Amino acid sequence: MRYKALSSTLFIDNRQRLATAIPAKSVAIIQSNPVFPANADAHLPYEPSSYTLWLTGIQQAHTAVVMFPDAPREEWKEMLFIEKSTPLKALWEGERLSKEDARSATGIQSVHFIEDLDSIVHQLSSHAEHLALVINEHDRSNATELILGKKEAASWKARYPLHGIVRLAPILDALRCIKHSVEIDTLSEACAITKEGFMRTLDMVKKGVYEYEVEAAITETFIRNGCGGHAYQPIIAGGKNACVLHYVTNHEQLKDGDLLLMDFGADYAYYSADLSRTIPVNGKFSDRQKELYNACLHVQKECIDIARPGITLQAYQLESKRIMMHALRQVGLVKASDDKEALKESHQYFPHGIGHYLGLDTHDVGSRFAELKPGMVLTVEPGIYVREEGIGIRIENDIVVTMDKPNDLMADIPREVEEIESLMAK
Repeated sequence: MRYKALSSTLFIDNRQRLATAIPAKSVAIIQSNPVFPANADAHLPYEPSSYTLWLTGIQQAHTAVVMFPDAPREEWKEMLFIEKSTPLKALWEGERLSKEDARSATGIQSVHFIEDLDSIVHQLSSHAEHLALVINEHDRSNATELILGKKEAASWKARYPLHGIVRLAPILDALRCIKHSVEIDTLSEACAITKEGFMRTLDMVKKGVYEYEVEAAITETFIRNGCGGHAYQPIIAGGKNACVLHYVTNHEQLKDGDLLLMDFGADYAYYSADLSRTIPVNGKFSDRQKELYNACLHVQKECIDIARPGITLQAYQLESKRIMMHALRQVGLVKASDDKEALKESHQYFPHGIGHYLGLDTHDVGSRFAELKPGMVLTVEPGIYVREEGIGIRIENDIVVTMDKPNDLMADIPREVEEIESLMAK
């Protein structure tokens, strides 16, 4: 692997947390993602299941975790199933994880090959009353047919029709929301590498450079620092392109006098950073650009400060809309004096939410109706988009909720107008 292996303490602690949350007499079965085909005889790059990563750190396909916390036999309480290596697989793709290596990496002592999964679950089933199964239940996913885990869950239900079914995703998601100290350290490293990518852009952005050249410089920085690449498709949007919220073609030439909105983040050890910065192509903000930028920055600072325990993510989003409404009034974009009408009017300039959970997934799991708690990691990303002026601005930092003031993991990444202009002038 490119990065330093995470401590097995993380995975042991995560499984212990899950063991205490699973209903009594339940067998939990968590399986890796399938390998998806591409064109001809190719396959898409493998994307591990975030659930199996969180429980074991294992990245390879054909992996499963089975947990039966109140099993009558000690070796049944947690088991790992991995793919067996063969000479042909070793020749073409390299050795698979051995049982010994799997024990060392995960802390699970009872390790089996994946072909034994069905027979061992059958043994456990006569001592259990429920099967705890996981599918992707993220409420922002628009998948209808290809739902990860759906096929496997249907198969287990068909084989054991008299067992009760426990939805494991809400249990796992609530646990994954509160980050372990090892996870915070890993996210901090992803943010530090992302900062390095951003600092490189300040040295190269100028009139005539193509958006994809900026993307290439960031990508090189990530790979050189042991990342898997980008945590998501990077947005490198000059001028009016910044008013397309998920602009990812990144193919146009940067123009003098325009702003460049960049939204990117490193994928380090499968943990995602998520940064947005907006800079002037020629190194100097115009008066109007500076006015709008500082309004957006003021909103971000205020929204970071109010991200405290007790407020729900939904309430936090609504409050951010009110803060932005007042800022948009001050820069002359919102005219309505009535707050209700002003909120409607401001939506055209700030049409997205203030942020989302962050972790193994860029849009990580978690309920928008749950109260914020210490250990949760969020993005804070207000934006102002003025299509008629060809200006799009977004400023985004990643924060950790604490009992007091949030811990800003990107506090040292330049975002003040004077700081950005000074660095670009060098």
